[in-house]
Amino acid sequence: MNRIAATSAAIALVLLLAIAAQSAPASPTDADSGPPRAVPDSASSADLLSIHYAVPGVMTDWIAAGRVRGEVGDPDQLGMIMASLSDDADAERRALLAGVLTERLVEPQVEHFGDQFWSALYNAQPSTIYVRNRFEVAEWEGVQVLGDVARVLVSARQSYTFPNGTEGAEPWHRYLLVLERAPQSRYGWVLIERSASQASRAGSD
Repeated sequence: MNRIAATSAAIALVLLLAIAAQSAPASPTDADSGPPRAVPDSASSADLLSIHYAVPGVMTDWIAAGRVRGEVGDPDQLGMIMASLSDDADAERRALLAGVLTERLVEPQVEHFGDQFWSALYNAQPSTIYVRNRFEVAEWEGVQVLGDVARVLVSARQSYTFPNGTEGAEPWHRYLLVLERAPQSRYGWVLIERSASQASRAGSD
């Protein structure tokens, strides 16, 4: 496994465990019945459009809270990590997460990303930091909306850009997302639960 692939795998493992470590209610895929199956859409055309718009933004911004403060090509990785541990950086993470996560998940995730920066600092693992990320959707496998709650099944992955300019990505996963309608939020919906299982996609990188 080359360094980029190893780095991507390490980040993927950390991120996949991020919410699972919290005391959130169990999601449907936590049961022994296996991964969810694709289902027909059950939503108005307006809700379907809004979900397709919201999910990439919500999932990108959630992980963007873990970006290191810096730009591609910045050689001072220690300085970037230190800047990411400042009170201002913490406040920015909180504001970013408050726009995409339900309230009970915000503070645990602020603490989680702070812990990741402390770990990178004291364990001398700056290779796990990233400056950009993006949630890439490969396939929508079903959107069901009941009132103000949406259940979304999607095949997707997070991709990353590292300080040295190299790029990497998680393996493709099938995500089961539960969203709550929040008209005043950044994308009109906030994430309340999430689970993921690795998916095999022929021809994907």
